[in-house]
Amino acid sequence: MDQQLEFAASQFDLLSQPALRAKYFDSIREQFMRSTGLSLVDGDLTRQPESVTITIPDQTSKLTPDNEQTRSYLSNYFVEKLTEQVRKHSIRELREYGVLIEADRKDLTWLVTASVRY
Repeated sequence: MDQQLEFAASQFDLLSQPALRAKYFDSIREQFMRSTGLSLVDGDLTRQPESVTITIPDQTSKLTPDNEQTRSYLSNYFVEKLTEQVRKHSIRELREYGVLIEADRKDLTWLVTASVRY
């Protein structure tokens, strides 16, 4: 089933809306899982998750439109950096969600963290 994407006015608005943000983060997770071919297995984490964090200042996020191009750029960046972690640590299977992506605010900045869970 092909879902129609829902866009916000800006990246700030995308990150500020929990439901929209969750759908977008799910799409990044799915893209990563497809691109690596890694499988999810049951069980506790075997290692501390490997994380990638990007900071997006409010000024930038408010001026950057939320559209297919900007989402693709951000998604590809995360998938590339997470894949580097997989290779660096020779990760062969994932645990608990595979990748956990969270957004937090600190000092007028969005902190978006993606963690490979293995």
